[in-house]
Amino acid sequence: MGAENTILSHDDAVLVSRDAFDSEDAYDIIGSNVSVVNALFGEHLRWTEISRAAQTSYYVDYYLAQVNNGGFSQFVYNCGWDESIVSLVREGLRDMGALRHLALFD
Repeated sequence: MGAENTILSHDDAVLVSRDAFDSEDAYDIIGSNVSVVNALFGEHLRWTEISRAAQTSYYVDYYLAQVNNGGFSQFVYNCGWDESIVSLVREGLRDMGALRHLALFD
């Protein structure tokens, strides 16, 4: 079955700008997802109304930014080791095949 026959579910849908999609800079798609998720939160959407894939991308990026800025302890402190955030980071790392990073995270 080709991609043209694939039906995406709510959990698969990630909204990004056309410019980000067409960009040669791989981070532009991630940055666009972060912007869209922040805008959705700004419109008072709940987590259950935002796709799981968008959430995992959002929180893996958050994790990376925190670690790059102040280390793992900064991530832990700033998220309060919130189990839903930790779960999304784990899921995102696993889904992207970053298994060595996931092992380190765990």
